[in-house]
Amino acid sequence: MIHEISGKLEKIGELKSIGENSKSLVDFIVDVDGRYPNKLPFQAWGERAEQLLALDEGVQIKVSFNIKGRENNGKHYVNLEAFKIDLQ
Repeated sequence: MIHEISGKLEKIGELKSIGENSKSLVDFIVDVDGRYPNKLPFQAWGERAEQLLALDEGVQIKVSFNIKGRENNGKHYVNLEAFKIDLQ
């Protein structure tokens, strides 16, 4: 199942290197228009992280993403992992 959402690129985090292979990761926030404020945190890996760093905060984007869930020590976590980012 493909999930897509459009909104304003609110914030781009710092580029991080994760793991032994130093895989690139960038966290970013998308502000989705609607009746109530809705700022969603996403992650971009590898080439998507590099692509994201070339964008300016405040631009309108469409994000295609996967929902990833994991458990660690009895706590459950959810990540929204971007696999495609397009300017609107």
